[in-house]
This record gives sequence, C-alpha cells and structure tokens, in this order.
Amino acid sequence: MIKNIIKKSLTTVSLLLLSFTVESATYDLLEEQKTDQLLLPNTQLGNSFFTLDPTPQQAINDQKRDYLEALELIKNQKFQEAEKKINTLLKNNPKEAEFYNLQGLLESTNKQPEHALKSYQKAIDLDPKNLKAHLTIAKISLDTGNLKRAKEYAYKTLSINNKTPYAFYILADIALKQNQPLAAEKALLTAKQRNQGNIKIEVALANNLGKFYITQKQPQKLLPLAKDIITRYPKESSALSLLANAQLINHQKKEAEKTLKKLINQDKQNIPDRLLLIKLLVGQPEKEKNILKLLDEISSIAPDNLQVLSQKTVYLIKLKHYREAKEVAAKVNRLAPKSGFLHLVEGEIYLSKKNPDLALSAFQQAYQIKPTEKILNIITDIMVSKGKQSEAVNFLNKELKKNNKNLAAHFKLATLYQQQNNLIEAEKHYKSILAVMPDNALVLNNLAWAYHQQNNPKALKLAEQAYKLAPNSAAIADTYGVVLTKVGNLQQGIDILEKASKLPPMAYDIKYHLAEAYATNGDKKQAIDILNQIVNADQIFSEKNAAIALLKKLEEN
Repeated sequence: MIKNIIKKSLTTVSLLLLSFTVESATYDLLEEQKTDQLLLPNTQLGNSFFTLDPTPQQAINDQKRDYLEALELIKNQKFQEAEKKINTLLKNNPKEAEFYNLQGLLESTNKQPEHALKSYQKAIDLDPKNLKAHLTIAKISLDTGNLKRAKEYAYKTLSINNKTPYAFYILADIALKQNQPLAAEKALLTAKQRNQGNIKIEVALANNLGKFYITQKQPQKLLPLAKDIITRYPKESSALSLLANAQLINHQKKEAEKTLKKLINQDKQNIPDRLLLIKLLVGQPEKEKNILKLLDEISSIAPDNLQVLSQKTVYLIKLKHYREAKEVAAKVNRLAPKSGFLHLVEGEIYLSKKNPDLALSAFQQAYQIKPTEKILNIITDIMVSKGKQSEAVNFLNKELKKNNKNLAAHFKLATLYQQQNNLIEAEKHYKSILAVMPDNALVLNNLAWAYHQQNNPKALKLAEQAYKLAPNSAAIADTYGVVLTKVGNLQQGIDILEKASKLPPMAYDIKYHLAEAYATNGDKKQAIDILNQIVNADQIFSEKNAAIALLKKLEEN
C-alpha cells in the first residue's frame, strides 16, 4: 500500500537545508540499510596493493605508472582507455597476476562479471595465494547469487589469511541470505576475535555487528562489545564513537552525552561529534545555551564551511532563533550565490511559524534559482496540504513539459493521481519511471497497488517483484500480502502480512489487512482481537471506518 506519499500537514521544519549532512563516523548504524548486502562494506578491491616480479627499476616504475593510470581511468569510468593500457601491460607481462586482477577490476566495474571471474581465476592460476583475486571472486559470486561459490572462495581467502575481515563480511551476508542469523553473528564475532589488538578493524567489525543487531532487534548486544573495546582503548576516538553510538541506539541519552563530551574534549577541532551532541540536546529547553555554545564553537572551527553553516541554520531554526538563522543564510548566499539558500531558510522559517503560504512563496523563489528534486517535492506537498491538488498537478505537468525525464515530477504526479483514484494517469507516470529504473521497488509497489485497486492480475507479479527487492519494507510487504490474499494464496498472504505488521513503522492499516486476511481464512477470533485493538486506539488511519465495519460484521455473525 502507499504509505506517507503526500504529507497531510506541514507542522514541522522540513529540513530541506540538509542536502548534505555531517555526522559521527559510527552514527550510520541508525540509518536504514539500502544496499543489497546488509554488512558488506562498499570497498574497492582493485587498488590495495601493487606487486611485481623482479624487474629492472625503470621498467618497474613505468609499469607502476601505467597500472596507477589504468586505475584512475577505471575510477573515472573511461573503460576503453583503461582497457588499452591494461592490454599493453598484459602483453608485456603475461605472467603478472596483478595485471589480471586489474583487468578483472575493469570488467567487474564495467558490469561484465563473467569476464571478471575469468580474469581473477587467471590471476589465481599464476599466483595460488592471490588474496585479492580469491576475495573478489567471492564478492562477485555473492552479487550474482552464486552463494555456493561465494562461500567457497571466502573460505579459500581465509586459508591464505585467516584474519581477513572482508571474507567474514561475505560469509555473514551469505548466512543472512540463507536466513541463518546465528551463523552471520558467529562469522562477525570470529572475525573480531581474530583481529583483537587491531583497533581499526575491531571497531569496523563492531559497527557491522551493530548493524546486524539492529536488524535483529537486539541493539543491547552492541553495548558489551563497545564497553569491552573502550576498556582496552579508553582514549581511542573511534572506540569512544562506537560507545556513543551503542548508547544512542539503546536510548542511553545521558551516557551518550557524557561520551560525546569526552570525544569533543579530546579533539578541539571535532565537528561531527559536536553536531551529533547538538542533535541529542535539541528538544531539551534547558540545554539551549549548551547548543548555542556548540554552534559557536563549530563556526569558529570552520567559519566558511557550507555544510557546517547549513547545519547551523537548521538548529537555529529549531531553537526559533530566526534572525540568527537568516544571518547565517545570508553568509551562505555570499559564499554560494547561485544556491538560493536564503530563500530556502526563509521557507523553513515560515514552516516553523506554521505559515505555509509564505513558505510556498519562498520555496518557489528558491526553485527558480536552483530547481532540485527536494524543493519540487516540498512545493507539491505544501500545495496539497492547502487543498490545492489541481495547482500541484499543473505545476508538475509544467515541469514535465520542460523536461519529460524529470522522474521526481513523474513520481509526484503518479501518487497524486493515485490518491485521486485516477489510476490510468497514475499508471502512465509510474511506467515512465520504470522505463528508466525497472528495479525501483517503491514504484513497482505503488503500481502493483494501483492494479490491485482495478482488480488487474498484473498486480501479483509487480508486488512480488517489489517484495523481492525490498522484503523488509513494511509498506511493500503489506501490498504483497494483500495481493496474495486477494488471488487466493491465503496462507502465504497471512505469513507476509504477519511479518509486515511487525516491521517499522507500525501501521494500523497493515494490521487491518492482517485482520481481513484472518477473517477470510476463517480465523474469526484473531481477526476480532486485532480489530478491537486498532478500532479502540486514538490513532486515525485511512481504513479505520472499514475496520469498524468489519468488526461489527464479525461480532454480529
């Protein structure tokens, strides 16, 4: 089902100013995972080392120069030029394993995994203990769904070096894909144990364990890990950051505040942890002076840093220090005159003051200077919140006349039309996005729901496709569960809806759909129990009237 597509009210600051964020290095544990792999870091495997057989020094220098130039070309996606340079290296050095690694990197970056596998295998044939080649074959195999081969080469990597953390990340991800969370945890804990004494790797592994524990709803398990590391490295900044993060995700705000203050005292130039501490203190009126002091310190450290100034305006608006916020915004405008930043800040201030009409005018001025997807979305949301749906539709259609490839405008239009039950127009715009982004789970989900509303059998295929891409999305699981029950796959639909009802954010619409499924399956008691819970709650949800009607019907029969 479509969830929170258009905001019905704009009562808080939209925070459009945060087009970039400065956060603590470990605070990303709190962010939703968006990669296909849960734990595998986004690490480039192609430039970690360079080795050659004994060769005259000048030849070594020339080869190293060409190697590094090829790497730079790959990084800049100049694949044809890189290929020519690599072919020359291989022609002159046909037995150099490292050049086959380089060729494999080019091929994997250029989305040719099967060619890359052959190149890395050639590197292994020349050098059976080539760590990089084994590891990258494992990674490519994981990405392409060959879990057996991924596991085989991860273990081969560990037979060469039993401490390699990247191999353990691969094993952990394989275990998660096979629904074996205990095996994933064991892999990461084993890696941490084997790397004890290497603070950098220990902290990285603990952070990944933290991500794992969050997905398993076991954040409390990160605390003892963090405390163990801080006991051995009491003044190490990365260890303190890990501890602060563990405290935050376990809602130990006072302890996290103390830890962040230690970090700041250790490093007088530390901006990210000052910003994180401010984020923690916002909402506590008695801490306003502390926040302002921290903001002043940040300004002194980086007086002309646009990211820092942007963050500062956000917090000044939250504190309702509007004049100071506009002063900082004016400085940003002087540093970046084509950013439209001052108008953005004015828009944020008017939203904070609950004056959407003036906010809309300010955002429209900002959009004229620098049109961005974020500003387009909030302009549309304000119009809709004011009941000006037709004005929003006209605005978006004008943007599409200027640029028919504006996917943000297509998406906004599609969701507006879908809310107006104009499903034919909604379908047209969703299809425009899918033509460019065929694996966009949210668009697939919304189009599946539109088809479901029309009793179109295409709904099942799209809902299943979206679910496979994002199985941990509550809204997407909800759509798939509802469509499954509609086509008669009751038990599978109930299983999916039960899962969806436990995923954040908890939504009463999903619980209603689960109750509906139970009722259809003849489980009247479970259906009534859920309906009583959601009907008697204060929360308003879109299908509350339908839930009331279903409860009345079940109790009467």
